[in-house]
Amino acid sequence: MDNFNALLGPDNNRRAENIASNPYGAAEYFHFIINTILQTLFDISKQGSRTDSEMGVLGHLTGYFGVVEAQGRGSLHVHMLLWLANSPDVEEMHGKLQEESFREQIRMYIKANVRAHLDDLGADDIKSMPRSSELAYSRPPDPRQPDWAEKTHQLEQQLVRSQQLHTCSVGTCLRRINGHFTCKRKAPWPLSNDDYVDNRGNWGPKRTNGYINGYCPSLLTTMRCNNDLKINTNGADTKDVAFYITAYATKKQKKSHNLSALMATAMPYHTANPLYEDIRERNRLLLYRCINVINREAELSGPQVVSYLMGYGDTFTSHNYAPLYTSSLFSTVRQMLLKAPFSDESTR
Repeated sequence: MDNFNALLGPDNNRRAENIASNPYGAAEYFHFIINTILQTLFDISKQGSRTDSEMGVLGHLTGYFGVVEAQGRGSLHVHMLLWLANSPDVEEMHGKLQEESFREQIRMYIKANVRAHLDDLGADDIKSMPRSSELAYSRPPDPRQPDWAEKTHQLEQQLVRSQQLHTCSVGTCLRRINGHFTCKRKAPWPLSNDDYVDNRGNWGPKRTNGYINGYCPSLLTTMRCNNDLKINTNGADTKDVAFYITAYATKKQKKSHNLSALMATAMPYHTANPLYEDIRERNRLLLYRCINVINREAELSGPQVVSYLMGYGDTFTSHNYAPLYTSSLFSTVRQMLLKAPFSDESTR
């Protein structure tokens, strides 16, 4: 390993082929690396129904909830909520944000954990720096060596250039709105000469290049892949992120024609087997058959299927949850409302 050379092994195309041909290996590595990051960098682990945590690179965590999804290329990625110990609730946060000392603490946290700028990596440097495709297939700098900090900083520069630099294109993020192309990720992002947070919880890292996406330095140099880290300092952001992550597995498909084609296969059987004359019942049955077709034949990536077969599931959770079945509750409430007289103001 002391003589490791990334150029002597398989190139990035060959490595992609190896992963595509071995979905078990892809799923196994993904779940291994996420659990390793949680245990080693974040210092939080789950043993049965018990969760243990100590001080990690992001602070002392009390819990996490992550949702796994396969992206367009079929590989897995995760969106995760992390809870910091002793964090103020929404009401306390609003009051503390009015204090300059508390805002200074948040600015220090941003400086340590969220970055969108390197002092010695300007726009001209990024343009002249070649993009490396072999960064993931390499040996990490040895922390026991005296030049570890310098090598890690050089690695961070290369990773920012290769993984965190956003490039707008029609096939990825540009959408035509009112005759003009607009980036759906809202790039270029607002510039700032310093890390900031105001008394309403609006915050941001230092950014002098509007196309460098924010990242966590520890995650970037350890995992060698693009990442993003956001701090929830107000109720609106927390609500949006919570809804986004918990609903991520059921988000709409990017190519809806695949889903439309699947539902269309239910139509011949539906029209050839008329069971009900009532139009409402026929429509209800059509929806039921369409849902069955989607559940039965919708495309799933190989690593995603293997994750289910191996019992990994599609979530990372620090706590155990009990299922709450609400169908009987909803039925009772519905019956109560149907029986209640409309003139009774107390039941409306």
